[in-house]
Amino acid sequence: MRKVLFSLWIVSSLFACKKEERRIISQINNASIDAYNTINSDSLIMNVGKFHNEALTYFYKSENRFKSSSSSTNINDIVEVLSGYFISLGVDKDTLDRICNSVKVKQINSSSLNDLTEEQIAINPANFVTQLENQNKYSAEFLWEIYDILDLVAQGADPSIIDEKVKLFKNKQFLTKDDLVAQYIFVNIFNSSSDYWNNFSTNSSQQSTKALIKTSSWVIINDGIGGIVGSIFGGVGSIVVSTVFSVWTNEQIKNPAPSTPQNPTKIVPPSQPDPRTIQH
Repeated sequence: MRKVLFSLWIVSSLFACKKEERRIISQINNASIDAYNTINSDSLIMNVGKFHNEALTYFYKSENRFKSSSSSTNINDIVEVLSGYFISLGVDKDTLDRICNSVKVKQINSSSLNDLTEEQIAINPANFVTQLENQNKYSAEFLWEIYDILDLVAQGADPSIIDEKVKLFKNKQFLTKDDLVAQYIFVNIFNSSSDYWNNFSTNSSQQSTKALIKTSSWVIINDGIGGIVGSIFGGVGSIVVSTVFSVWTNEQIKNPAPSTPQNPTKIVPPSQPDPRTIQH
């Protein structure tokens, strides 16, 4: 009798596992379809890395319009130069002003994020995960994956190690549409930004500009993060915010100002437990 009961328990357990497996597969499929439709219905999201690089090229070809070399660390000046490119993409001025005003709020010393409204963004890599978590869109697993990438950069990991981590991140199968769309945006911008900054110093036409770029993992990572946090405004927000983050971070690395948070050594982790370490 005990053997029969044990056999029935095994069968029921296997059935429950199979049922849970089918549920997860169905959830993955539904999320993947929703994410695919979201990405393909917005050409700005689908080509976010391409437009991001075009905006960077536009900026550095226009940098001589600044009144002084230090002006490029001012977000207002960055946006003013870039506005011509964004408007050429069909972004209306009201939308552009709304996005850019959100980024200007907490440019420096944004250790306290509780004062930020839903549409306000702080350029502070140490607290990027907290900002994403405050948007209440992303899973704990997604936030911890982003944290791991940021933490590698904060530790000064070799770029090849960071690249490998991003490749692993690209292949993660998240369970929600928001995670999957943000994953696409981050990887697309990261790869495009890597190409841009790594090729910048070898491109003679770009060398003729004032900008002498110091390639930094922080610039490239901040581009990708900017794309995610800016996505609260849709594809256009991803392009605008990622480009502003990119230029601002690079200019801060070239001309560091006191108390600027562009190169943190400690990243604030998600407040939620890491589900990847929970034993089932």
